[in-house]
Amino acid sequence: MAPDRVTFRFPIDSQFRVDWDDFRQKAKDAGKTTAQLLQELVMEHLDDEAHGEESDLRVLIESEEPQVRKVRKVRKRTPVVPFNPKLDVGALRPEDTPKFRILTLFRSLNKGDGVDPDELLAEAARLEIPNPQREMQKLVRRGILYIHDGMCRAAT
Repeated sequence: MAPDRVTFRFPIDSQFRVDWDDFRQKAKDAGKTTAQLLQELVMEHLDDEAHGEESDLRVLIESEEPQVRKVRKVRKRTPVVPFNPKLDVGALRPEDTPKFRILTLFRSLNKGDGVDPDELLAEAARLEIPNPQREMQKLVRRGILYIHDGMCRAAT
């Protein structure tokens, strides 16, 4: 079991020695030990700080002006017109490209069970779609068409 009274000893540097001697003399004049005097000084300091913070807070609350919230005015914006470029007379529209033409041809020939690739290529050549074999390969490579059991079918 620990004793009731614990004594700490620590050396005082020479530069603080004069202050320490003054503190010991002050404690002796008050009829207290240095530990008791130090405890009283700390308690007084803490009380002063607590009362000071309360009064500072009270002054701060009383001095604050109510904040006025500023509301931004919203301006109506003009609607954004979608970009529709005017095509030249000889320009191709997306639906006029060979890839889309062969896809629409496939959809017109498809009865639900697929289209024979040779029939699709022959009909594309008759409609003068340029390089129909390459266009069909593009559609297969992109996963739009696939060939299964000798028939061309749509993926979607």
